[in-house]
Amino acid sequence: MVEESKKYCFVNPNDGGIAVVNGTGKGPLDRRSLEYFSKRSAWTNHWYYKSERGESAIPATCLLYTAILTLILIIIIIILISTILLAGRRNEKGTDLLPAVLADPCPKGWLAHQRKCYYFSVNEGNWISGSSHCSSHNASLAMVDSQEELDFFLRYKSPPDHWIGLQKDSGQPWRWINCSIFTGQLFTLPTEKGRRCAYLNHKDVASSSCTREELWICSKDIFEGNA
Repeated sequence: MVEESKKYCFVNPNDGGIAVVNGTGKGPLDRRSLEYFSKRSAWTNHWYYKSERGESAIPATCLLYTAILTLILIIIIIILISTILLAGRRNEKGTDLLPAVLADPCPKGWLAHQRKCYYFSVNEGNWISGSSHCSSHNASLAMVDSQEELDFFLRYKSPPDHWIGLQKDSGQPWRWINCSIFTGQLFTLPTEKGRRCAYLNHKDVASSSCTREELWICSKDIFEGNA
């Protein structure tokens, strides 16, 4: 019986070279050749042989490193999937809050500032007319509580004068629209007879007869929404 001729391929993965030894050339791989190529096995330069029958000899270190890299890749994939799923759940929870966060907290035509909604009128009227208009929108003529708020009014109002929620009755001190007494810490007002209603001019607060035709500023808390 004629012994089947075998063909062996020796592969160097670094340079891509393949050495072939067959039965008609150099003959079958002998033990010395096998020991030589086995000694050449290393992390950066692995040699192996494979016959036509599918016999192979792969270095154990190569299998070990392959297994480790595969395990690391699986762990990375699991972490990425978990992160994506967690982010998706957070987005679902956040979506429920978007309408409340993105909705305009003030009615159309009003301006939000420091947890309040302000309306700068486009029509003129006396102090009583301005106060009534604000009340019809669940608001009141604006009060000036701080220098920052005064600066805000002067910055955003149009050049004409605007009524604010400050007035006085004959023989009484100046009072804000909520009945609190005006302290005069931010600005002062004259006490001349007939000047019973306050307004904002181009740079400060002044007073005049309440029957003058002026624009006005309405104010209400922002949590009252679009009422």
